[in-house]
Amino acid sequence: MSITNMPKFMSKTPTVKVEFNRQVLITNAFPNGYNPLTDGQITFSMFGIHNPISTAVTESFKIAIYYEEGVNEVTRYIGPGITFQATPSDKLSLKVTLSEKETGDKLSKLLIEGETEGSIPIGQGSYLELYMPPAFNVTNSDRVESSCTAVSGFSD
Repeated sequence: MSITNMPKFMSKTPTVKVEFNRQVLITNAFPNGYNPLTDGQITFSMFGIHNPISTAVTESFKIAIYYEEGVNEVTRYIGPGITFQATPSDKLSLKVTLSEKETGDKLSKLLIEGETEGSIPIGQGSYLELYMPPAFNVTNSDRVESSCTAVSGFSD
């Protein structure tokens, strides 16, 4: 993980330690102290953080400044939760084919093939939803349910 855009009052060479893949400790962050009246806003960036794997709202970020590592808290953020909600990826590549292409009352086998592009993980037990356009009609849901094969290409 790297930190950039450090303001002049923040250390140009802080010690950054990541614990438990979630807790970032920045020591020597303010080598000359910090005065909001003269130093302005605290702003910095961190790279190397993976986004959440779903669109669920995350737990709140917790931010505090300590005089010493983990002790003698100076200040902390107590305002409304700082949460993040990812947007769904549109990196799903699909191909849909029908065994019968004639119009009319033909029963057809629907084959769906595809993959996610890049490194979009799909968690175990996830659901797959298929919405069929109004031009298609499922007249025998029991038959569709019993003939649907398992989703292949994944391993537990």
